[in-house]
Amino acid sequence: MKIRIVQLIVFLAIINISNQLLAKVYLHQVIVLNEGRYDYAADTQAVAVTIGTYDPVTGIYSDFDTITEARFASDVQIHGDFIYVAADTLLIKYDKYSLERVATQTVKGIRKIALWNNLVLVSRGEFLATFNAYFQVFNQSDLSFIYEIDTVMGPKYASGGIAVIGDTAYVAVNNGFDWGNYVGYWGRLISRLRLM
Repeated sequence: MKIRIVQLIVFLAIINISNQLLAKVYLHQVIVLNEGRYDYAADTQAVAVTIGTYDPVTGIYSDFDTITEARFASDVQIHGDFIYVAADTLLIKYDKYSLERVATQTVKGIRKIALWNNLVLVSRGEFLATFNAYFQVFNQSDLSFIYEIDTVMGPKYASGGIAVIGDTAYVAVNNGFDWGNYVGYWGRLISRLRLM
């Protein structure tokens, strides 16, 4: 009889622990970055850039910010308690829980972002513009500029996606804003990534 009671207690404990673990693992919300649409011919914002949340349980979507300062948006990343957005000329940080803007940094030509340690890695490119650096690095906590890798040591053309594996950042270099002069390179930045 004692063995049965012990087995029952162990079984109930396992169910209780399983329920507690499973109750914590579910999708709260989906962050949706709406690119917007800028009419370059009319020089007007046809559709505003917005960021919002979708609740998969209720099926309800709602905007939490309209980014009026941007013609378009190109990337969103979530890390820890924060949401990071690349929008035209802005790097924006939101609190994941309150959905309030925490910080904003002007970054001309920002396209894609990657988060690594306490850094925000940024690729850049813009139509009819050239930069002395197509790869920049910012502090995650306050979005302050830390450093850049110029076109002598880093990407020489407008750049796109960034992936970080270990301490190496891989950067897609496409020259996508110089119509007809596209390139298909990828850059590997190893020792250039450094903690600040």
